[in-house]
Amino acid sequence: AMATPVAILALAAAFVATRPKLLAACVTRLYRTVGKFPRLMARVRIAARSLTVFSSGPIMAGALALGLIGWIAEGYAFHLLLTWMGADIGLAKAIAIFTFSTLAGGLTGAPGGVGGAEAAMVALLSLEGIPLDVSIPATGVIRLTTLWFAILIGLAIFPLAERLSNKATYAWSGPKTKPTLAGAARSARRVTSPAPLRRQQSRRTRLQSAIGGPTATPP
Repeated sequence: AMATPVAILALAAAFVATRPKLLAACVTRLYRTVGKFPRLMARVRIAARSLTVFSSGPIMAGALALGLIGWIAEGYAFHLLLTWMGADIGLAKAIAIFTFSTLAGGLTGAPGGVGGAEAAMVALLSLEGIPLDVSIPATGVIRLTTLWFAILIGLAIFPLAERLSNKATYAWSGPKTKPTLAGAARSARRVTSPAPLRRQQSRRTRLQSAIGGPTATPP
């Protein structure tokens, strides 16, 4: 009974997140309704548009296959851990408990689902008749070896990934030339030259003539 609403909410969130236009439209509607946090809403819209790169069929199919393999592997590890600790639980049920508990933790909004996932996992194991002296240590071990192990790997690889990303960005955009005093002087002369000023005054004169207002005489 608890798993069905969690699965529905997770599928709905995944459906919206994998469709950049729909996500951007939802953010726009939310901002028009609330009318607050314009900078945050703008950043979310930019992030939603950047997801277009990852919304193609082959990329999504590959990501779905890898994610499915990862979920099954972690659920199988959870099953082995529970069996080793003396719990009588089937493989499919262990995978389902691990999956739905992790999704429930994610819906709480906490980083990594900390707190919510553990509580849901212990509760679902208790419903299967597994005592607390088994479910609590098993939950702690599986969360430590899945969530926190992945976080440690990410922290270790992040500096290297950032350096590679900076190199790729530099190679794509090309070397940046440092501004010089002569270049700044040329830019200033272009801005203050009389030609742009005359064009601006000419546009203002045509606009005033079109609306029937007074025509300004250029100095």
